[in-house]
Amino acid sequence: MIFWGLALPAQVQAAPTSTSKKSKLLQGQKVEQGLSYGDGSTLVIAEGKGQTISLIKVEFIGNTVFSDEELEAILADYKGQSISRRLLDSIRKEIDTYYLNQGYVSSGSLFPPQEIEDGIIRIQIVEGTLEAIEIGELSSLSENYVKSRLPPEGKPLNINQLLKSLGRLQANPLISYLDGEVIQSSFGNNILLLNIEENDPITASLSVNNAYNRSVGNLGIIGKITHNNVFGWGESLSIGYSQTEGLRRTEGYSSFFFNNMDGRIEISFNTADIEIVEDVAEDLGIEADFTSFNVSIKQGCGQK
Repeated sequence: MIFWGLALPAQVQAAPTSTSKKSKLLQGQKVEQGLSYGDGSTLVIAEGKGQTISLIKVEFIGNTVFSDEELEAILADYKGQSISRRLLDSIRKEIDTYYLNQGYVSSGSLFPPQEIEDGIIRIQIVEGTLEAIEIGELSSLSENYVKSRLPPEGKPLNINQLLKSLGRLQANPLISYLDGEVIQSSFGNNILLLNIEENDPITASLSVNNAYNRSVGNLGIIGKITHNNVFGWGESLSIGYSQTEGLRRTEGYSSFFFNNMDGRIEISFNTADIEIVEDVAEDLGIEADFTSFNVSIKQGCGQK
């Protein structure tokens, strides 16, 4: 189960400073007739530029997720319009909504202090990051193994990617249950709190089987022991043994991950001693030995 306690501001606000919070935004008028823009930013139109200034270009600061070209494209309809408080509010809303719709729920924008001239406006992009992942006590899994299955710390937080990663982690056979909560630690920074209950990595079985071919004796015993988390990174190691009147078979299997998308290298071996014990052929003394090895690489498809 996953709980989300993320504090999401409706609109990213500029951090308070020691300077006056009263700022002025000109709506095509002279500076002394400007209006307050209550986010701590100061935007003024340069004197001597006339009564109105049309928007020519928006310059972006701090964006890493989306390129300048991509952000400019969503603001194309605003070019040529007179710069006003309403226009700036609309630009900011477009940017914030675009980030939100792409899953960047703690990202947004603000206007840094600036003098508007020549129709160029600068806008600061604040990309909310996944500052840290805090995991409760683990019994056998490595904390680094769990983190390797999640979005990286210190990068912009995309809630869609995080949910997919947690879903894959929940399906991991080493995990029986997990719950998580995202909290906002500071302006633009988030922490994922994760608690995990693990399955016992060791399994063992012993059984009797009467389905063997009667040529080697149809009644046999089978034993197997498996450790699915040898070093804490999901490595698997198992050994099995089976025996009938005419068959002694040993098999082993080992696997380990080579990337964080569950790419796995598997190694197995199988060895057996066989003797025909069926009455009709027993006197012939037919025996056989064989040993086989196998190495394979597996990588799931469609995971992002």
